[in-house]
This record gives sequence, structure tokens and C-alpha cells, in this order.
Amino acid sequence: RETDDTLFMLMPLVHLSEYAVKRGDLVQAEAYMSEAFRVHAISRRVEESIKAIEQLADIACHQQRHEVAVRLLGGAARARAAGEFRKWAARDAELSAMLTAARETLDASSFDAAWNDGAAMSLEQAIDYARLVTEGDDEPGVEPLQHHDGT
Repeated sequence: RETDDTLFMLMPLVHLSEYAVKRGDLVQAEAYMSEAFRVHAISRRVEESIKAIEQLADIACHQQRHEVAVRLLGGAARARAAGEFRKWAARDAELSAMLTAARETLDASSFDAAWNDGAAMSLEQAIDYARLVTEGDDEPGVEPLQHHDGT
């Protein structure tokens, strides 16, 4: 951060967010992702962008925001397919677990609608949506993710 090297800031922020989720600190995880998407406006690295979108979906899933998570994952899946970026086996298992949790919570039509909304997004649109999620503008009247703990 001190050197303002945006090229190499995105992934460390994503990894810090992952660690915060593992510690159960979803507020800090969201703060890292909010910063990551501000940095991302300057650093447009495709595969890292996809990973950042998936990490934000993980946070949304932990906070029971399954439609948001599915929409983000649909956008990430389209971007992965378009760029022919493969998922690591461990990451594939995590993404599958998120989708399973969402399927168990959402009815089929809501899940399909959210997935189709995400899958229809270009990478730029998915990034813009992710930025809106971190700002709380993903759905009318919905607060940003970091405010779901009551603060």
C-alpha cells in the first residue's frame, strides 16, 4: 500500500480477505474486498479479477446473501470460460460448496435467475457489480455486506 503499487495489491488483499473469513471476521474480509475493488479500477488483471469476484461471493455466502453469491459466481464462471482460465481443484471444491449452500437456501427459480443474471455479465459488468456489492448498491435498500453484523 505504501508504494501505491496497484499491480501487485489486488491478490494480497484477496488473500487477506480469505484469511479474515477463515477467522470468522466477515467485516474485515469485506473491508479488504472493498479496497481490492477500488484498486482493481486501476489494475485490470483478468484471472486475478475472477478470483476477487469469487472471494466476494464467498463472503456473501457466509452472510447468507445467496442470491448475491450466485450472481457473482455466475459472472466469474462466464469470465473463466471466456478466458479459458482453469480452477484449481481445491478452489473448485470451495465454489461447489458455495453453490450447494445457495441451492439449499434458494428456490430453484431464484437460484436460476441469479445464476443467469451473473452468467449474462461481461467481466467488466461482473467487476462493476462486485464493486456495487461492496458499496451496498447490489439491491435497492440493502446495506453493504460489512453492515450486516449490526454495525
